[in-house]
Amino acid sequence: FFARIVAEDRPGVEAAVARTIATGEEFAHEFRMNHPTRGLRWIAGRARLVPNDDGGVSMLGLNWDITEHREREAALRAAKERTQTTLELLTRAEEAARVGAFVDRLDREDALVWSDTLFDLLAVPRDRPLRRGDAFEVFPAAVQAMLKSAVARVERDGAPVEIEVPLLPAEGRADWVRMYFVPQFEHGRCVQISGAVQDISVRKRLELEVVAAADAERERIGADLHDDLGQILTGLSLQLHAFFRQVRDDAPLAEQAQGCEATLQRAREACRRLARAYVAPVSVESFEAMLLQLASDVPDEIRCVVRATQPRPPKTPVNVAQELFRIAQEAVSNSIRHSRCREIALDVDVTDDRIELLARDDGVGPRPGGRVGGVGLTTMRSRAARIGGLLEIDPRPGGGTVVRVTVARNE
Repeated sequence: FFARIVAEDRPGVEAAVARTIATGEEFAHEFRMNHPTRGLRWIAGRARLVPNDDGGVSMLGLNWDITEHREREAALRAAKERTQTTLELLTRAEEAARVGAFVDRLDREDALVWSDTLFDLLAVPRDRPLRRGDAFEVFPAAVQAMLKSAVARVERDGAPVEIEVPLLPAEGRADWVRMYFVPQFEHGRCVQISGAVQDISVRKRLELEVVAAADAERERIGADLHDDLGQILTGLSLQLHAFFRQVRDDAPLAEQAQGCEATLQRAREACRRLARAYVAPVSVESFEAMLLQLASDVPDEIRCVVRATQPRPPKTPVNVAQELFRIAQEAVSNSIRHSRCREIALDVDVTDDRIELLARDDGVGPRPGGRVGGVGLTTMRSRAARIGGLLEIDPRPGGGTVVRVTVARNE
């Protein structure tokens, strides 16, 4: 057996076996093996020590072929690298895109000023007198409500806000824009909001195509895990259970069979968790069910609850439900890994013009004055931006963190 293991992997396998013999811990290792007919294969091994009748011990376990899984993982990593490269190219390209600017003095009437490029981006005649309401009329009604909420947050908190939103269709008008609001305070009061509006229509279309391709590959891997490896493990479990029935009168063999069955059950559960992590809701109807499943996968020492005012909102695009689910996954993962929380709550609030996802925990919360960043939070912001959503991260009163995603239910 050891002679067939690839030479570079053999020391690692031998070290893992030695560690199991020395400590009694479960053997768990992945390695490459030269199969006599199928060539180079990736193998996963799980085993444990069991006592022999003569007082010695044996190592009893399972090995199974994970070559296809490894190949799919490599393909996914390559796809992610290509996606990152594409997004970096898109980021550099958008530096040359059209950008308009605005300044609005809040302490004066009709003090809104637009650059010429902003008139062009929004397809508003340059000779038109500007009013504050004009800036919102080019957006769908539901997006208007979300933008007004973002502006109110800028005035209240004094922190810049960045958001990507769609516009109402019109000849010569951008399809999507990135908006950046920066407040200016005097004597503790916000007196001016200035910022930039950038046409990201081309980047948004390309980004959505790239994301769709990556998500499709992710879904395929999840389905393969469930349909292929999951079925193999289920078949092994049935065979092992049948073997246990045959040897249940032989106490040592029965104990070994039960140990193997317990190990196999853990492998099946790990496979199911991996499959669920890769799969997003395939319909709006499955959104709440997958949130409930996400809550049930949280470690036992943490309580996770899901509440929804309207679990199956009508006329909600599937991609919105999928991105909201991925954001919920990331928020729950961040809470488990970083917050030291005891409880997580996921709330979905649906109204006629918006959907709001709220993820709260009772952990340590963000550091006062600290920068809110990291790969996970950047990913959540990116996903919210893809569906024209606004992501907000705040301390929770009494301790903890609140992640709020607001998405307009525009046509």
